[in-house]
Amino acid sequence: MNTGDSVENGVCVESITPQIGAVVRGLTLSSSPDEATLRIIRGALARHLVLVFEDQHLEPCGLRDFVSHFGPLFRHHTDEGVIFAEGVPEVLQVVKEPDGTRLFGGTCWHADVTFRRPAGYLSVLHAKTLPPVGGDTGFASTVAAFAGLSSGMRNLLRGLSAVHSYSGPGLPTIRTKRRFTRSCERTRTAVRKASTSTACLRRDLSA
Repeated sequence: MNTGDSVENGVCVESITPQIGAVVRGLTLSSSPDEATLRIIRGALARHLVLVFEDQHLEPCGLRDFVSHFGPLFRHHTDEGVIFAEGVPEVLQVVKEPDGTRLFGGTCWHADVTFRRPAGYLSVLHAKTLPPVGGDTGFASTVAAFAGLSSGMRNLLRGLSAVHSYSGPGLPTIRTKRRFTRSCERTRTAVRKASTSTACLRRDLSA
């Protein structure tokens, strides 16, 4: 086993990189997970920040109910390209057809809805259909990035502030000012190619 790997109650958590990401094997996600399962997931999420669960099959209602065990559910504001799952507004459908040119969320590195307070604890992606080539989702650890900076640069960043704002469609009446290091203090990139029916939990450190 690699450093950071663990096995508990038949559930194996295997690190993807030293800085971020792990694959969780031996768990089937459901709308009503037991406390032992939730404890394992929370512990692994705190340690690895991004978790990958392969070969999962959840419908929108089941996905919503599963996520509800980690905190209050979030409803995304109306925006260009936002498609709400039918009857389940807490779940968004991210669709890109083969001839489509627009990527939901854009092509730049970002953290979700950081202009809100709280900004959220985690995001869950459940891949249903992916192309044989491409379709990757990249994740970055700002924890590792911040730790890798010189002490002088870290001290400089600690003294800065940044305004998180949004001015697009469905504008919420929220504007927050936060310490710059709340969104920057933790970027090494960990990329893992997802297969069909893969679920991915990402802990949001920008709150």
